[in-house]
Amino acid sequence: EAAHLYLEKLDRPADAADALLLAASRAPDDLGLLVELARCLSRAGREAEARERVGAAIARGTGTRADRVSLLRLRAELSSEPDQLGDAIFDLEAAYALDATVAPDLAEYLERRKATPAGSGDRALWLRLFDLWLTMARYDGARDLLGEWLSQEPGDIGFLRKAAFMDALAGRWDQVVELCDRIVGLEEGQARVGAALLVAAACSQAGYP
Repeated sequence: EAAHLYLEKLDRPADAADALLLAASRAPDDLGLLVELARCLSRAGREAEARERVGAAIARGTGTRADRVSLLRLRAELSSEPDQLGDAIFDLEAAYALDATVAPDLAEYLERRKATPAGSGDRALWLRLFDLWLTMARYDGARDLLGEWLSQEPGDIGFLRKAAFMDALAGRWDQVVELCDRIVGLEEGQARVGAALLVAAACSQAGYP
């Protein structure tokens, strides 16, 4: 009650956090109280302390599978600064492994990381987001992501092949021909022969003479 008074009536999150800390010390396994405490600490500018307390609960293995997912999501939410996004993604990946409904949150943080200088050239991160969007049936977004990467790395054969495959599934054969032709120019040896055969097949599907 004291915490509610400090937070909601008097707008004093630091005092509310202190009141909740006292309550949490008496009920360390009360996850509802922990969540309220963490959010209050964050509001008071004590995000590091909030993350530490949530992390301690995660390490104890407190609660059910659903509780663990909630705690992982909460710690990710408390790690929203650009230099913390890697930690947030780590937590959300762990939560996603337990509950697939976490996918939208994971995708959001991957996108945010992708927009940072550190993430803009992180091929593995882009591939993870691509795979996640496929899982979420966001096919247009996945294809756009490939195009965005290829605009900065036009010689990435792996991404070119993925783009050609997606365009083939969508029946965009003119684009498939163009992409496979680019692959031919980049491959060598037997792989180049295989790419040339793909060009021929794509041309046939496109109706080229």
